[in-house]
Amino acid sequence: MVTRQQRELARTREQVGHTLILERAKGVLIERLGCTPAEAVDHLTHLAERAGLTVLDMAAEVGGGPAADGFEQAPLHVQASMAVATDGTDLADAVFADALDDAGAVAVGFWLLHPDGLLHLVGQHGFRPLDAARWRVQPPDMVTLGRRALGLDHPIWLPDGLAAGDLAPAAARWPDGGRAALPLRHRRAPLGVMEVCWRTPVEFSTGLRTQLTALAELCASTLAPAQDSEVAGLPPWVVGLLDALLDNVVLAKAIRDEDGTVVDFTIDHMSAAAGTVLGGTENTGTLLQRYPMMSRRGGLFERVRDALITGLPYRADGLIVPTLAGGRLLGPVIDIRAVPLMDGVALSWRRHDQADLADHALRLGRTGGWSENLVTGRTEWTAQMFELLAAPSPVTLREWQSLAVAKDLPTLSRFTATLLTAGRPATAEFSVPTATGTRRVRAIGQPIIDSGGSVLAVRGAVQDISGHDQFALSAARDHLTDVERLVDEQQQLAIRLQHAIIAPAPPLIRLPGLQVAVRYRPAGNQYLVGGDWYDALALPSGRSLLVVGDIVGHGIDVVTGMISMRNALRGLAMTGASPAELLRWLNDAAHALPEPVLGTVVCAHYDPGSGALCWARAGHLPPMLVRDGTAELLPLSEGPLLGVVSDARYVDSTVELRTGDVLALFTDGLVERRGENLDYGLDRLLVCAKHVDPNIDSYADRLLDHIPANRSDDTCLVTVQVT
Repeated sequence: MVTRQQRELARTREQVGHTLILERAKGVLIERLGCTPAEAVDHLTHLAERAGLTVLDMAAEVGGGPAADGFEQAPLHVQASMAVATDGTDLADAVFADALDDAGAVAVGFWLLHPDGLLHLVGQHGFRPLDAARWRVQPPDMVTLGRRALGLDHPIWLPDGLAAGDLAPAAARWPDGGRAALPLRHRRAPLGVMEVCWRTPVEFSTGLRTQLTALAELCASTLAPAQDSEVAGLPPWVVGLLDALLDNVVLAKAIRDEDGTVVDFTIDHMSAAAGTVLGGTENTGTLLQRYPMMSRRGGLFERVRDALITGLPYRADGLIVPTLAGGRLLGPVIDIRAVPLMDGVALSWRRHDQADLADHALRLGRTGGWSENLVTGRTEWTAQMFELLAAPSPVTLREWQSLAVAKDLPTLSRFTATLLTAGRPATAEFSVPTATGTRRVRAIGQPIIDSGGSVLAVRGAVQDISGHDQFALSAARDHLTDVERLVDEQQQLAIRLQHAIIAPAPPLIRLPGLQVAVRYRPAGNQYLVGGDWYDALALPSGRSLLVVGDIVGHGIDVVTGMISMRNALRGLAMTGASPAELLRWLNDAAHALPEPVLGTVVCAHYDPGSGALCWARAGHLPPMLVRDGTAELLPLSEGPLLGVVSDARYVDSTVELRTGDVLALFTDGLVERRGENLDYGLDRLLVCAKHVDPNIDSYADRLLDHIPANRSDDTCLVTVQVT
C-alpha cells in the first residue's frame, strides 16, 4: 500500500510539473506578444508543429523549464475544445474536428461502462443514425471489439479491417478500413471504451498510436466527472434506495497495481450505519486503510477480491471479524455479502444482534432465555423455553407454578419471592411434566433494579439438567456397556484435565500486599465434573488479578471451555485493562469458541499502593468482605452471564481495602443447595465467615468444613487477606 501511494504521489507531482511548464510558457507568450490565453495556446501549438517538437517540449523551450522524457500531450487547442464539451456528443465532435479528421478517420464513438455491465453509447461522430441506434447498448455477454479491448486493458489495433466474426459498429460500411478500440480508464478503473474507424486501411505508426492513446486519456478525464457525479456510476436514487434497504452498505472501486492486481478498494460510498464497523462515516480512504485486519491471509479482503475477479457473489454467515480498534481483540459477528459492481464491489452486512447470538448459544446448550417487564407486563421467551417448560405460550414468573410438579411448588415460590420481593438473584431446580415423562430443569434469575431499589424487570435462563441426573445414575451401574465405558474414560480424562489446571488445595499464594488461600471441592459424584475455576496472579503493572468462574454444565466439553476461558483471561489481563473491559473481551471470546460457552465470572484487580480493589461480575455472586467482625456481600453490579448476549455491558466497582480485611470469592456450589432458597445459603456463609482465623489457610478450611457439602455441584473458594 505504501509503495502504491508513493507511485501515485510521484505521478501526481509529474503531472503538476507538466502543467506548470505549459502555464509558464503561456504566460511568457501573453507577456511578449500581448495576446489572449487562447491565442497563446494556438501560437505555442504552431511553434511546436514547425519545430517538429511536442507541445510540452516547446513549452519547456519557451518557458525555460525541463520537459519529462516520454511524456506525450495532445495539442492544446484539442484540450481547449474538449474542455467546453457539455456531453459525449460534443466531445466526439470536438475530438473528431480537432484531431481525428487530420488523421484520416471517418468516425469515433464513446461507450461508458454501467454498473449492470452494459456499455452505453454516450457520444459519437460519423456513424449513421441507424448504426448508432443499433449500437446504443452492448450487453455483457456480447463479445464486441470494444468489450475485448476493455477486458484486455490495452488498445486493439486493426490496420486493415475486422477479422471474420468480429462484432463492431458499422462493420459492413467500412469492411476493409482500419479500426482502433482503446479502453478508457479513470483512476486506474475501467470507465469505458473509445472506438475510431477509418474508411481504408491505415498504418498505425508509433506516433499515431501515441497520439490516440493520449487522446483516449484526455477523453477519459473529460468523461469521468459526469461518471463521478454518480456514486459508482449509480444514479443518486439507486444509492438512496440501497441505504434505505440495507443498514450497512459500502460501494468500493478496485485499486489495481501496475500489473493489474487488485491491491485495495477505494470507498466511493458508505452508509451512516456502516461506520459502526469500519469507523467513521466519511466516504474517504480505502477498505484496508479503514480495516487493516481484512488483509490477513485467507481473510475477508481475499474473499471480496475473488468476488470481483470471478464475478461470483460471496456470502458468509456468522463471520467473526477481528479488529484492533479500541484495543479490542475480537470484533463483531456479522453476516456479509459481497457482489461485483463494475470494477469494484458492493458490500453489505448485518451484525448479529443480541437475540441472534443468544438463540444460537442457548439452543446448543438446551437452555432457554426469558424476561418479564414488571412495568409494562410484557413477557418474552426464546423458542427453547416452550419446549423446556412444556408451555404453549409465555407465562409470567408467578404462573410458573402451574407448570411444575406439586412437590417443587415451595421451591418455585421461594425463587419468585427472592427475585420479585427481595430483588436478589436466585436459582431453583424443579421438574416439569411432559408428554413423554418428566423433565428436570434449573432456572437462573436476575432482577433489574432502579435507583430507588424497586424491581423493574426480571430476566434469566432455564436449562435442561435431566441428562445430568441420568448420567450420574448410569455411572453407578455395576456393569457398563461399551458406550458407557467410553463415557467413563471421557470423564476420567475430564477429571485429569481439570485437576491439571485447578488443584484442589494449592499452597498459600503470596501476592503484593495479599495472602491467598484457594480451595476446590469437587461434586460428591466424580462423574459430575464441573466447570468451576479460579486464578490468582501478579500482573506486570504491579496489581494482582483475582478471578473465580463457573462454566454451566458438566463433562469434558465444560472442562475444555473452562480451560479456554481461564487461558484467555490470563492473556487479556496482560493488557492492563479494567475488570469490566476484560469481561467484555471474555464474552466475545465465549461466542467465538467452536462450542459456545455459558458461564459466570467475578474478576478483580487489587492495587497494593492505594489499597483499591476494582471488580466486575458477569452473572456471578458478588465477593464477600469481612471487616471488624462483620461479613457482608459487596453491592451487586450490572453484568449478564458470559456467552448469552453479544456486546454485553459490564460495570467496574471499587472498594478500599484495609490491612487485616478478608475477601472471599466463591462459586454458587458453596451456598446453593437443592430445594433451598439461595438466601439461606448466603446467610449461613455470612454467619460462618465473620470470625476470621489467624491463619488464612485454616480460615478457608473452616469455611468448607462448617458448610454442608453440595454433592451435586463443584465448589471453588478463594480467600484473600490484606497484609
